[in-house]
Amino acid sequence: MSAKPLLSGVFAVSILALCSSILAQSGPRAVKVMRPMRADVDRTIELPADVMAYRETMVKARTSGYLKEVLVDRGDRVKAGQTLAVIDRPEDKPMRRVMEREREVALQEIQLAHAAVAVAMSRVTAAGSGLDAARAEVEAKKVALELLEKNLVRYRSLKAEGSATAQQLDEAEAAVRQGHAAHVTQKAQLLVIEASIAEAKAMQTKADGGVLLARAHAEAAKARLELFQRRTELKVVRAPFDAIVVKRMVHEGALALGGDGNSNPTTLFHLISSDALRVVIPIPESEIRFVKKGSKVEIRGSGIHGEALLATVQRVSALLDMKNRSLPVEVLSDDPRLVAGMGVYALITLETKTSVMTVPSEALSFRKKKAWLWAAVDGKAKKLPVKVGYNDLIRAEVLDLNPDTQVIVNSAGLSEGAPVRVVSTDGEAK
Repeated sequence: MSAKPLLSGVFAVSILALCSSILAQSGPRAVKVMRPMRADVDRTIELPADVMAYRETMVKARTSGYLKEVLVDRGDRVKAGQTLAVIDRPEDKPMRRVMEREREVALQEIQLAHAAVAVAMSRVTAAGSGLDAARAEVEAKKVALELLEKNLVRYRSLKAEGSATAQQLDEAEAAVRQGHAAHVTQKAQLLVIEASIAEAKAMQTKADGGVLLARAHAEAAKARLELFQRRTELKVVRAPFDAIVVKRMVHEGALALGGDGNSNPTTLFHLISSDALRVVIPIPESEIRFVKKGSKVEIRGSGIHGEALLATVQRVSALLDMKNRSLPVEVLSDDPRLVAGMGVYALITLETKTSVMTVPSEALSFRKKKAWLWAAVDGKAKKLPVKVGYNDLIRAEVLDLNPDTQVIVNSAGLSEGAPVRVVSTDGEAK
């Protein structure tokens, strides 16, 4: 027999003896156990999320000109209505003087037009003062003429009867002619008066139209001046809301193109709101039905130090993102640890089962979609396959486990049938 196999066998026997000696000296392994207990278990999903400003805007120039003042810079906090910059337009001053002069002229036109109306009204009054007397005189002349004509008829009858002389008839005819002439003359005078009145009224109508035209000119001048004033106010660039200046895009002296006629106005500042942030979480299409307003969310990330940020879903979109088949939901937060643009992870509670049989999640082992745990049975470790339901990484639901099972919590390194000694969680033997 060769000496080499003999030495190998002796060495193996020595190792086995040594191991047996060590095991005999160490005794059964001390394990901590817990019995299954009923508790609430959440089904959760962890998703990447983006931190965004609640409000964000690019402040653009609303009128063209040169930057006279730029009063804020990156990182500055501003209040709603605060002046950010001032735009200067050198041509505004002379233009304003011209518009103010146009309005003054229009107001003077109104005064002149009112004076013309007063003159026309006085002419109408003067012309109308003799109108009634003229009409009465015409009526009197008409009555006198009618009497003369009746007298002429009587004299002609008397002449035919031989009771009146030819001279008396001639005198009656002459009187009628004179009365007719007087009546016609008086009517002509009445027509002259009426024509004067009509002319004076026409002048008054024209003067009234002049007043309306002058007022229209004045209103137009006022409107142009007010429009110019509003455009002048646009030269002061103000913050639309309480914000933080993310970036300043211009410097003093730069030319800014405004939105009045320009398709691409100059961007002056990038602002984000300073009051709150929104965390946008894309929910997979398969889990949409489980997420609603009020769903619990834990937010973690490398930039969030300390405890996780606890919040709830406050907004749920009504439109699916077609690119990644997800539904955006939002969490609003003013936690100072969050910064716009930050990437975080959101742990969302999808469902909760109440009062189910659970064990500590650390007691479970998994391999190839199979789960098991170790139990202390008659002083030995026993591997028990289990069906796991919800698992919130603190406690896990087990569907087929005897409630009296002594579940080993610190089960790492155990093997089937290994001797164990049960101790309580505080280390005392049981």
